[in-house]
Amino acid sequence: MRVNIAPEGPAAQAGVQKGDRIVAVNGEGIRDWDHLKQVVGAHPGEKVDVEIERGDTKLHVFPTPLAAEGDTKGKILVGPYTAWQPVTAGQAAVLSVTEPPKVVYNLVKGLARMIAGKEKPELAGPVGIVKETASAAKSGAHVYLKLLGALSAYLGGFNLLPLPALDGGRLLFLLFEAASRRRADAKVEAKVHAIGLLMFLTLIAFVTYTEIIPKR
Repeated sequence: MRVNIAPEGPAAQAGVQKGDRIVAVNGEGIRDWDHLKQVVGAHPGEKVDVEIERGDTKLHVFPTPLAAEGDTKGKILVGPYTAWQPVTAGQAAVLSVTEPPKVVYNLVKGLARMIAGKEKPELAGPVGIVKETASAAKSGAHVYLKLLGALSAYLGGFNLLPLPALDGGRLLFLLFEAASRRRADAKVEAKVHAIGLLMFLTLIAFVTYTEIIPKR
């Protein structure tokens, strides 16, 4: 997969360039982006052998994934390669329908991997979202609008998850009523949603706290 790089990150310092294609890490062929994060993330502070393709040439570089505790631990600071190209109004209309489901699919897939313990949870609260939005705005209108679209799809998909206090949780009760042909106990439903709301508020408060308080 082709990658972008952070200018001061381990990958850039080791010689990886924007547009390079990562083929393997420590001799293990890379299947997809999640696989790359998994393989590299298993070696924080340890030099890894990254095989890349640059045009018709294959090279080996040896970045060291970051070892310091925090969101960047076990990372070499590369991201998916993106290239911008103009589209017609018709193509934009098609993309506006086909792209949001992909975002929602990746959201569900990522949550499943985190629940299964295959991927380290990476959560962003209001502070993190504001920072990302500000960074996108500085990068240009196209990056800013793409981020807003992704956030909208994320929130829509998350809201449909079958969890208390979300619309997806309410849908579960409606499905129960349709299957059993009787109404669910309103008091029980209210308690379930109240507990779910309290859990979400606690999670938001915790994530916000970790974003505001500097990591030691």
